[in-house]
Amino acid sequence: MKPDKVANAVREAFDKGRYEATRHFWYELRADGFMLTDLHSAFDAITTVVEMGEDYIGNPKFEVTGSATDGRTISVVCSFKETGVVLLITVYEGTRP
Repeated sequence: MKPDKVANAVREAFDKGRYEATRHFWYELRADGFMLTDLHSAFDAITTVVEMGEDYIGNPKFEVTGSATDGRTISVVCSFKETGVVLLITVYEGTRP
């Protein structure tokens, strides 16, 4: 999937509930003080998409960045399964160095 299509694909999958999340993702979401409403906010206005190669089974992986409800920058690393489901791998405040 090309980066210019990623933002819409992530947004649509998340809005339709077509996502899964790793245990690590949920841990990091809580550790950084984010909630699902922050993901909705960030995915509604993705500002940056970075290609990150492939996940451990060969699915395309991306970092998408937007703003949380409180204005903090939130980045989510996700991959796309062949079924169209988005796998949320990790989340953090800011962007990767």
